Amino acid sequence: MKVRGRDSLASRCRVRAPRYLWALIFALAPPQVFGTVVHSVGVARDVSGGSIQYIEHHQYLQTGEHLVKYFDPAGMKLVAKKMTYPLLPQHPQIQQVDFARERELRVVPDIGTVRMVTKQDGRTKEYQLPLDEATIIDAGFDFFIRDHWDLFRLGERQVYKFAIAGHANLLDVSITKVRESSDGTTFSLKPSNFFVRLLVPTIRVDYDGQKRLKAYHGTTNLDVKARDVVIEFSHYNTTEQLARPMAGWFPHEQ
Repeated sequence: MKVRGRDSLASRCRVRAPRYLWALIFALAPPQVFGTVVHSVGVARDVSGGSIQYIEHHQYLQTGEHLVKYFDPAGMKLVAKKMTYPLLPQHPQIQQVDFARERELRVVPDIGTVRMVTKQDGRTKEYQLPLDEATIIDAGFDFFIRDHWDLFRLGERQVYKFAIAGHANLLDVSITKVRESSDGTTFSLKPSNFFVRLLVPTIRVDYDGQKRLKAYHGTTNLDVKARDVVIEFSHYNTTEQLARPMAGWFPHEQ
């Protein structure tokens, strides 16, 4: 069964607007204890050989900032990303530097539009795309899933617009809850356009019983050897922000 996610979300917001808006205010970061920083560390491995391709380190600060750094297996920084959430959780404002490609990206959401700016090789490209509550910007997907968890029913396909940082067009993507149990839930993401699916096949994301991202199965756009990766996530708390994952979190090739 196919449900237009845009319509179902809009209907839900009209009926329960006050509660929905309060939920957004309190859902800008994963659950935190006062004075802690929540960390998620993902280890990306080649699906064929299992070799480590990169490590991603997410930090969720009490200020509402979401910081991400990507490292190669030797610990060299590949990409740095900063996200804030001035509007909706699924509409992050993004600043990203890709050190390998010498490219900068900015994503600036506003009421009704989102502006994408790319700088590389001395040239600047800028796009402006339409934006509404049922459009998901880049990494806002994780927040969107957790904030609308009960909107997804097992086996039911819903279609949303995705704005991918640095891309000039919105992408129709279907989201389906394909597995659900007490120990976790799995969602699949599939581009609606056949030709896009040839380049970007189905992505699968696993969540644990606490609705924390557990694993990602799909393609990567980082400048690494493997195109298809499996990323497994672990979660930690500290009392302060870190420059990189702690020694025990940072795996190395054996």
